[in-house]
Amino acid sequence: MNGGRFASALSGPEAFAARDGWALLTIASYDQPFEAEAFATVAMLINELALRPPACVLDIGVGIGRHLRAFADRGFLVGGVEQSALLCNYANRAVGTEVVTHGEFEALPQVELPALYLLMSDTVSILGRAGQHSERLRQLRQQMADESTVVIEVSSPRMWPTSGVHVWPPIDDISISETVEIHHTVATRSVQFEYHGESFELVGDQLLLDLNQWRELLEGAGFRLTGEIHTHRGQRCSVSDADNIVMVATAAKGWNYLSDLSEFLAAWRDPAHVRNQLTTPLTSGSTGRITDLMNAPIGRGATLTRHHDSFRDALEVRIGPLVAELVFGWNQILYSSCEGHYFNDTGACPVITDAYIAAVAVDDRHLDLLQALLEVAAESVGSTNVIDPLVRERKLWGPGGAVQAVDLVMRRQDGASWESYCDAVDWAVAVMVENLQGRRAGVRS
Repeated sequence: MNGGRFASALSGPEAFAARDGWALLTIASYDQPFEAEAFATVAMLINELALRPPACVLDIGVGIGRHLRAFADRGFLVGGVEQSALLCNYANRAVGTEVVTHGEFEALPQVELPALYLLMSDTVSILGRAGQHSERLRQLRQQMADESTVVIEVSSPRMWPTSGVHVWPPIDDISISETVEIHHTVATRSVQFEYHGESFELVGDQLLLDLNQWRELLEGAGFRLTGEIHTHRGQRCSVSDADNIVMVATAAKGWNYLSDLSEFLAAWRDPAHVRNQLTTPLTSGSTGRITDLMNAPIGRGATLTRHHDSFRDALEVRIGPLVAELVFGWNQILYSSCEGHYFNDTGACPVITDAYIAAVAVDDRHLDLLQALLEVAAESVGSTNVIDPLVRERKLWGPGGAVQAVDLVMRRQDGASWESYCDAVDWAVAVMVENLQGRRAGVRS
């Protein structure tokens, strides 16, 4: 029998009856150092990140609440989500108040102030099946304020799973076996639970990435990797002795969030709004994108309202004509745009962002009309061997709530060079503008 104090509060048969594999695995792996390690990790994070109560800490994948309880004991405001109902209930009892919600990212409480987000104990690398991890990280980014911090704990390479069949210690006559298959950077883990002739399975894909690969994944989801700490039992250690790697990432400005969303929308409607009277000096950064000199989001561009004196100057040249057509010709609200820029300049085919425009829909009817308008524009270009336009919908969060946003993304096809992509974006923008102008004039393009 494993699990100690935790197992006495939640029995294996109860977890099996609920088909709660995460609860069973937690019982099987629990020991006293398991909890002591969490308290040591929290003490380290408070010191390393200079955290001060009553700052807010939100945990994703709370488990039994080890980290939340350590933060709560030090005076921090805490909350979180846990997909296992049994673990969720236990965590709330451990913390002493109902601060953990049963669910996934969508169940996270919305907070107005920047918070510290936690993805501990390999939660980030087992978010689902292969291909879902980046989307889940983007979902998280959509709910975070600019400059909020997320702490991500993953296993070091020496602790990665190995291929084959592994047998876990039994729990109350419940047998647990795990089959691991490794394909490049993904370990598919299938855990079989058997008890009194019944069985069920828990399947997931764990990412096995080095720091450069994590950095690329996080940047694609709207984060900046700002630091990493190698740890053993919650204490900083050498790379060779590390059990875990704690990555610290910041929600990058201007990616998918407007902290002043309400003011932005009000300023879009009212030319006399104080926001439109502000003076914003502009310059071109090392990437060639427009930035201002007042620590505003990189590539701020169309996040300026159309009534602002610098609006046209702030539009990036390549994507500007399409933004201007939608803003002045169709009266749309564009909150962001990007003409494509380098993520890095290594390799024969550098990683760049896709060129895109992003518009706000004020209600469901507007959302449908906006989506249809952008889809027609995308269809006028079609898919080539260099560029493939895509219309996608997502939420734009602000402190007062959220609105729907629609993006027109000019996806770069695999293998296309940066130069050919730039030429294709120029051509696609010209075609779309001509199509939209023709539609406004009542002429079929």
